[in-house]
Amino acid sequence: MPRLLEGVLLLVLCFLSTFSIAQDKKLSYGGKVGLAVSSFTNEQPHTGSRIGYQLGGFVRYNVLPMLDVELNVMYQQQGGTKLSIEYMPPGLNTVVTRRTTTHNYSLHYIDLPVLARLDVAELLGWDMEFKPKVIAGPALGILLRGYDRYDRTMELSTSTFPSINDPLLGTVPLRVTSTDQEDVTSNFERLNFGFYLGLGGEIPIGMDKTLILDFTYRLGISPADTEDPNRFNIVSAADDIRTNVISFTIGVGF
Repeated sequence: MPRLLEGVLLLVLCFLSTFSIAQDKKLSYGGKVGLAVSSFTNEQPHTGSRIGYQLGGFVRYNVLPMLDVELNVMYQQQGGTKLSIEYMPPGLNTVVTRRTTTHNYSLHYIDLPVLARLDVAELLGWDMEFKPKVIAGPALGILLRGYDRYDRTMELSTSTFPSINDPLLGTVPLRVTSTDQEDVTSNFERLNFGFYLGLGGEIPIGMDKTLILDFTYRLGISPADTEDPNRFNIVSAADDIRTNVISFTIGVGF
């Protein structure tokens, strides 16, 4: 994995070096930073989103007056939250009868989107300084590391431990809670394919500089998890887990 990361960083440096010395005005480059709100998509209940951040750079080539093609190299945080419930089989003399775990998955990716940026103003012949953009294109995510920060509650057997008698709730079993973190990199696929759709805007802010604002949605195409369908111990059946990401970025182009 370190060799893969070194290769990606070398690719970024090569592109930036090439574009910084290029004389062709059709070539440009820049950097971006922003927020990424991601969630799992397998139609399971009790799931939630995770707010992370992303940053990186891009190189761009002007194919047509109204169309740019852009390669991005971004560090992006993906993930989501999920509730899993495990019941011990009845009839067994177990200490724990039920275990409820709230998972908060943090997945760290190098994301490589190749995006087409259509200049709507140029396409429609509008003479305006602000340039609205329509953005679309495929992406390849490379997983660097994944972590599960979870909170777990274990319900103790009333036959082994004394329960609590509440006047409103009745008999309440004792519960023990804990918090921990686990490296779950091996539980997720190393490569993650997706597709970006979004809107953007660009405005000149100085000599040969452009302010770039993008709002995009990354649709997960390939499963993010490996093939074990029972990893999350969901009560109902679980399909392949994919990640969708809503992101807002601000950048500067040169």
